[in-house]
Amino acid sequence: MDKVVHAGLYGILGALVYWARAADRKGPPRARWALGAIGYGVLMEILQLTLSGASRGFSWGDILANAVGVAAGWLVMQRLLGRGDIHKT
Repeated sequence: MDKVVHAGLYGILGALVYWARAADRKGPPRARWALGAIGYGVLMEILQLTLSGASRGFSWGDILANAVGVAAGWLVMQRLLGRGDIHKT
């Protein structure tokens, strides 16, 4: 169940990142945005390991679930909004 929650929450992040990127016509390429969201998930796991002591732990499974969630959210938004800019004129 924990991995489903990770994937779902990072799916929301992936969707929001896609939407933000679609609105920013002059920003970095889309792949950088997606990798940034995945990198955020990796960073959170590392911080859990280093800052929380024994109460929370690092998990490769959580990182994988986070990445799958970002990709799923990204793909859902791509389908909903199309591959182009959401602010087409």
